[in-house]
Amino acid sequence: MSIESTPAQVDIDASQKWMTDFYASLDSKDLVKFADSYLTPDVEFNFANMPSLKGRDSVVSVFGASKDAISSMKHEITECKVLQDSVMAATTLSWTFVDGSDAMMKAWAILRKEPKDKQATSYSIYGDFAPLYAAVARLSGPSTQH
Repeated sequence: MSIESTPAQVDIDASQKWMTDFYASLDSKDLVKFADSYLTPDVEFNFANMPSLKGRDSVVSVFGASKDAISSMKHEITECKVLQDSVMAATTLSWTFVDGSDAMMKAWAILRKEPKDKQATSYSIYGDFAPLYAAVARLSGPSTQH
């Protein structure tokens, strides 16, 4: 069994800043810029209970599905853990939707990257996204296509 060493404080500080910048970029809703800046081209993406996806385009596609319903969003980091090969963050996520309604939830993200890395090779998100799905469904309304 190997025991991983604790990252140096300078690496912890840099990784925590990286996470703050990561969420600020995501909250800007410029999904292509976000993905290009923080994720490797072949990133492995795990979102809730969906099957694992590959590539930046998958991240943009999953997040883009709700983009038009969201007026603004804000991730507040409530806890951040830095390991040698990953960064984990607990967040409170708040949305304001285009109809003026609001929703909030808690989630965990795990990103595989060493402190020196600028981009993550794996991005996993865990949480109950029911508030988001309900708002998107409500704002999409009934389908009129036959």
